[in-house]
Amino acid sequence: MDPRRDRGTVNVVRLSWILAGALAVVACRSPQGAAPAPPAEEASSDADEEEALAPLVATFRFEHYEALFTLEIAGHGPLTFLLDTGLTPSAIDLTTARKLGLRLDEDNALTAGGLGTKRVFLYPTVLPDVVLGGAAIGSFDAVAVDLSAMAEKLGEPLHGVLGFSFLAGRVVRIDYPKRTITVGATRSQVTPQGETPALERPLAFAEDDIIPMLEVGLGERRFTATLDTGSALGLEIFTTAVDELGLAETIATWPEGQGTSAATHEGVLPRVTIGDLELRDVPVSVTPPRGADYRAGNIGNQLLQRFIVTLDYVDNRVALTHPPARG
Repeated sequence: MDPRRDRGTVNVVRLSWILAGALAVVACRSPQGAAPAPPAEEASSDADEEEALAPLVATFRFEHYEALFTLEIAGHGPLTFLLDTGLTPSAIDLTTARKLGLRLDEDNALTAGGLGTKRVFLYPTVLPDVVLGGAAIGSFDAVAVDLSAMAEKLGEPLHGVLGFSFLAGRVVRIDYPKRTITVGATRSQVTPQGETPALERPLAFAEDDIIPMLEVGLGERRFTATLDTGSALGLEIFTTAVDELGLAETIATWPEGQGTSAATHEGVLPRVTIGDLELRDVPVSVTPPRGADYRAGNIGNQLLQRFIVTLDYVDNRVALTHPPARG
């Protein structure tokens, strides 16, 4: 399982690994009998339209390299959620879902491999009337699943994970240094005037997948990595790519992974590129491959925290921006 951890202190199991692909079957499917999103009003005032178009800004805590958001569901809260670009649709803890009285589609429940021999049950549902940063963001699909293991390893309650059903059709700007997220309907709503990204690329996806891809370079060698806001690691390089990338001798000098069963070795590479953006002293974890074989690595929050990350799911663009210099 993919660790979510602060080096030496936390080992939080990654949700998308536990679900082992079963969420792809759900894939934004509304459960039978679930409460639909409230219909839009036929008429509205100009003030209402401006309010609906206004971007929302919410703060988050950055604990153990995880962005933790506080939100409400159907008037209940505060609830703690993670943001995960690699998860579809979204997820809510099963116990929390039952306490909130959410309708669970038990007739279409799915199972997936979990920790050891334990099976994980997933119940399609809908998160109704979600409020983030004091603003209503509507209702969207999710699965209810037991997140108690993740919460225990995180060291605090975890009520859910915002995934693709939240991100789709929105522009999301994650300002890691300021610990804020801005969500809007257009890029111009969330981006300060005159801001110039250090890197901008099309928001590219592999076929039948929802996690963004970027090209990573190690000298003359290039490989595909995914941009993963649900990972607490830096740059992951999968064990199957080590020889091809010419890293076997370097990694052999690194210490073995500490506090996690996933990383075989951990170290720092002095120079890495993402597209034409050069990065120095990049934390690297060598981990077993997972999922489809189109990627050889993964980019998590230990590396993303250096930037302001804009994910434009409207015009399909991704941008990494250096934060303004202090002082």
